[in-house]
Amino acid sequence: MTQSKVAIMLVDDHEVVRVGLRTLLDRRAGFAVVAEVGTVAEAVSAARETHPNVIVMDVRLPDGNGVEACREIRGELPETKVIMLTSYADDEAVYGRARVFIEATRSGGGTKLKVLNALARGLPVVCSPQAAEGIEAVPGEHLLVAQDEHAMAGHIARLLDDAALWLKLSESGRELIRSRYLAETAFAPLEEVLGGAAASA
Repeated sequence: MTQSKVAIMLVDDHEVVRVGLRTLLDRRAGFAVVAEVGTVAEAVSAARETHPNVIVMDVRLPDGNGVEACREIRGELPETKVIMLTSYADDEAVYGRARVFIEATRSGGGTKLKVLNALARGLPVVCSPQAAEGIEAVPGEHLLVAQDEHAMAGHIARLLDDAALWLKLSESGRELIRSRYLAETAFAPLEEVLGGAAASA
């Protein structure tokens, strides 16, 4: 019995990004890129024609934004999953519509802050080992860590398909932020030391 491939549509106005994504996906036996487009209008039309399982979509497109395109497409094809791409870490529209937060960078400014921000919002996180470094998170309990692009794609697919895993990571990520990273929690040891120093002075 042959297992069917996950049909993927790529939506980005930069051809180099689409080529890079296609190259990455072509390495995985279980994926098939069924369409590549660069605008909102093309995305809506291609989705109607190809009925992809997953759409990888840029947030900012020349004729509109990917969030609105996502709404329109999912209105017609509610089973289609959408992964939004953006270089803007604080884009509220993206966080509000996202199902998974992906941090694949190996280094860079704000990487850990982006991961913590996603965890605080209850977004399950898939990230590189470098992005998880220094964060008091347990892989598999608070987030998923991927050593390479194949593992990352596999983790993303699991989260999109497994509602129980999604919920577990969402809840445990928020709890991690509440217990370790809120100001009143994070500064409690410092306040104890300062309080003790003031009392003995």
